[in-house]
Amino acid sequence: MAKYTGPGERLQAAKVLTDQAELRELALYQFSYVKAAVAGNGHSTPSILMLLVEDMFQPLRDEDYQVASVIMGRADLTLEVAVAFCTALEPNLQRIEPRDYEPRDCWKHLVGNARVPIQCFESLLSSDACPRHLRRLAVASTRRRDVLEKLVCDPCGSVSTRAKRKLQADIPQG
Repeated sequence: MAKYTGPGERLQAAKVLTDQAELRELALYQFSYVKAAVAGNGHSTPSILMLLVEDMFQPLRDEDYQVASVIMGRADLTLEVAVAFCTALEPNLQRIEPRDYEPRDCWKHLVGNARVPIQCFESLLSSDACPRHLRRLAVASTRRRDVLEKLVCDPCGSVSTRAKRKLQADIPQG
């Protein structure tokens, strides 16, 4: 393993490393920006991404959402990692306030990523688990037809109406 003298060197290494053992070590480092760099590194394997998800605290903190946002934005997100994060996220949804930047950014990436299976949203988008402001944000930030179709059935009129409008206006059939 390479020896780093500080967080700045770890951050730079996390962005470019290809060695899985070193990436794994950096995934467990204390600073979230280093973990986020590991999450964004194209050489990070699903097992390293899973390690990052498993290392998140409960209740989730802004630092955890920062890392998760990078993971949820990945085009190569695996089913296992997506499901693990959705499971970790669900008990935290009611704690997310409209002014919370990191959780909202993570939510946008989650609902917009086509690699997250719709089954994950069955419970995440339920009106019992998910605050209205997050369901409205889901409508505003996704282009996923399946997510919008789920939100069309939302008991809150402002959510379902917005989802219907977006489906009619923005999302092509097919």
